[in-house]
Amino acid sequence: MSVIEIPLQIPRRLASADPLLLAPVAVLLAFSVVMVFSAAIGTHGGIGGGAAVLVKHLFGIVLALSLGVAAACAPLDLWQRASRCLLGMGAALLALILIPGIGHEVNGSTRWLDLGLFNFQPSELIKVLTVLFLADHFVRHASAMDSFQNCILIPAAVIGSIGVLLLLEPDLGCTAVIMMVTLGMMFLAGTPLRYIFGAIAVAVCAVAVLIATAEYRLDRVSSFMDPWADPYGSGFQLVQALIALGSGEWFGVGLGASVQKLFY
Repeated sequence: MSVIEIPLQIPRRLASADPLLLAPVAVLLAFSVVMVFSAAIGTHGGIGGGAAVLVKHLFGIVLALSLGVAAACAPLDLWQRASRCLLGMGAALLALILIPGIGHEVNGSTRWLDLGLFNFQPSELIKVLTVLFLADHFVRHASAMDSFQNCILIPAAVIGSIGVLLLLEPDLGCTAVIMMVTLGMMFLAGTPLRYIFGAIAVAVCAVAVLIATAEYRLDRVSSFMDPWADPYGSGFQLVQALIALGSGEWFGVGLGASVQKLFY
C-alpha cells in the first residue's frame, strides 16, 4: 500500500473499528479536555492561561488522532516487517536525549526532545514500539514457545537494553510499565508459566534494588506510606489528592468549583 492509498482506506477502517475499544478512548479524551482546562485555570493565572493550555492540549489530541488513523489504515504486515527497525529508531531517540545539549531536562530528568511547538518524549513512543516488537517476535517463534532462548533470553536482552536507556534518564516508571507489558505479552503468547514466574521474580528484585539504591525513589515510597510526614514536600501531591477526595468524595464538588487547584 502506498502513502497515497492510505486516505482511501480511512472510511473502510473506521467502519470496521471496534466500538468497545474506541468508546473508552473517546470518553477519556473528552474528560481530559475538561480536566486540563479546569486544572490550568489554577496553575496558569485564570481563564486566559487555562485557555492557552487547553488549545495546546487540543492540538495534541488532533495530532494523535490523525497519526492513529493513519497507523490504522496501514496493513498489519507492514507494521510487523517494520517492528524491529522502529524499535531500533526508538532506542536511538532514547540515546539521543542523553547527549548533553540535546535532551531537555525537567526536574532532574532528561526525557524530552524540544521540537519547538512542543516537547517530544521518546519513552512514550517506545511503549508502543515495544508491543510491536514483542508481537512480531512471538508470532515468528509461535511454534517454539518452549524454548528458553525465544521466550526469555531474546526478549530480555532487547527490552533490558531499552530499560537501561530509560533508567539513565532516569525514568523508572516507564521501565516498570514496559516490564509489565512484556510479562503480559509473554503470557498471551503462551510462554510456559515457569518462565513467567521466574521473570516476575527477577523483575520484582530488580525494582526493589533500583528503589533502594536511589534516595529520591525511597522518598517517594516513604511519602506514599505516610504523605503527612512531609505535606509540603515529597507528600504534597498525595496530601492534595486526599483533601480533594475528602471534600468532593466520589463525584466532586462540581465542575469548576474545585479548590485544591487554587493552592489554598
